[in-house]
Amino acid sequence: MMKLLHIILLALFSATLVFGQISGNQHLPIEIKQAYKNGTRSASGYPGPNYWQNHAKYEIDVRLLLGENLLKGEEKVSYFNNSPDTLDRIVVR
Repeated sequence: MMKLLHIILLALFSATLVFGQISGNQHLPIEIKQAYKNGTRSASGYPGPNYWQNHAKYEIDVRLLLGENLLKGEEKVSYFNNSPDTLDRIVVR
């Protein structure tokens, strides 16, 4: 009888630990709520349907002229705007 009582108490105690960790009303930062609302993030944290990223492609051609102690080069940067916004300028620093 005592063994059965211990098993029941252990099961009840374990259940309270498990269900105590589950909270349906978790506090979310306002930035995360805004990302869900805008569709840039899904509830799982993955990018949402309105998520986009810009990227750039760099082509660099460099020559070292040892006899002249000179380094010469050219660079081509292609910038790809995947955002819904039109960019009126690109700042390079």
